[in-house]
Amino acid sequence: MSSSVRKVVCDMEGNDLARGDRILNGSRTGNRIRQSHYVIVDITMEVAPITRRILPVLVVWPTGVESGFVKRASFRREYIGSEHVQLLEAGYAEKNGLDIEEMRGA
Repeated sequence: MSSSVRKVVCDMEGNDLARGDRILNGSRTGNRIRQSHYVIVDITMEVAPITRRILPVLVVWPTGVESGFVKRASFRREYIGSEHVQLLEAGYAEKNGLDIEEMRGA
């Protein structure tokens, strides 16, 4: 009997996502949408309250690269869904010497 449990979290193109990858996501700022680059700090699962489906949630840290002319007010961890993200660079944190464990604790 095969299990229907997915072992991998994917972006909108089907690429596997992992800790330390750099992704692109649209985020709402006031009445505008801005494209922002993030580093994946952790991948968790959450149960949707009405449908009771298990949904992947990404814990991410902004890199500072984003569209728009208004600067980001704070660099903090954010929680986003994985259905609308796009993988930009796999293994970004390792290549650039970022400490994921430090970002998780911040």
